[in-house]
Amino acid sequence: MLRRIFRSIGRAPTPTTGEAPLPAAGNGTPSSPDAPAAERPEDARDRRLAAAHSGVSIELHQRIQFDGLTVAGLDFRRLVEECLRDSSTVLGALKAFHRYQSALILARYFAHTIDVPGERAECGVFSGFGSLLMCRLMRARHPGFDGTGFHLVDSFEGLSPPVAEDAVAFRDKPGRGKVAVLGFGKGEFSAPIEYARAAMREFPGTRIHQGWIPEVLAGLPDTQFAFVHVDVDLYQPTLACLEHFYPRLAAGGAIVCDDYGAPRFPGAARAWDEYCDRHRIPYVVLDTGQSIILRE
Repeated sequence: MLRRIFRSIGRAPTPTTGEAPLPAAGNGTPSSPDAPAAERPEDARDRRLAAAHSGVSIELHQRIQFDGLTVAGLDFRRLVEECLRDSSTVLGALKAFHRYQSALILARYFAHTIDVPGERAECGVFSGFGSLLMCRLMRARHPGFDGTGFHLVDSFEGLSPPVAEDAVAFRDKPGRGKVAVLGFGKGEFSAPIEYARAAMREFPGTRIHQGWIPEVLAGLPDTQFAFVHVDVDLYQPTLACLEHFYPRLAAGGAIVCDDYGAPRFPGAARAWDEYCDRHRIPYVVLDTGQSIILRE
């Protein structure tokens, strides 16, 4: 119970890894962890960073990096702090800088598309931080904005089952053949839908679509979209989001993927590369690990 509560408020849970049989190529069979794997280099790095950060003033470093920045006329650091608070999102030391850096990219690209005609969506909502930030930016530019045309998409049950494309590594097991070493398992990073509803209460026009991707996407309007934020971690839902939204992306619109450079979620980059290569779509990858399609 305590583990689920910590997940629901945004505190990073203890990473779990596992090994799963390699699904047959192309059958999409979910794989499930069945045994702990050895500590990976990124786990050791996280432990070192946590120890290092414990002796510094995180707030001082945040002020140095982000004070004086504005987006859509709003003070950026204050916007992030208020959205973290109002979405009940708690940052550990390891997210103290990256969350601000990635939020700045999200905010800047969202602001760039504010006047592009179309709906807007976030896939992978967690407790609502990103959606709240984007809606407050929209309201800053258009004071009468009540959330109409903004869609939140999430299972609110954590990650869907990972597949072989999500493996961080593959190993040979006697009698089992190749097994996929997975970073996380089904159900990790869940947050109750009530958190998102509470975060978005000042925007009654927003619509929350609860369900698994791709099935839940059928409930969205079949219209053009000006901005889509994809933060679904895994191969299959990332690919499904691109297949659904890119054909509907308005001229001047953008798709931002939060997970392209995430070492524990390589499936997101594999899906992104696969789709963009197949359709010859240009994109950029930033040092924050985000990838962006801007339809010019």
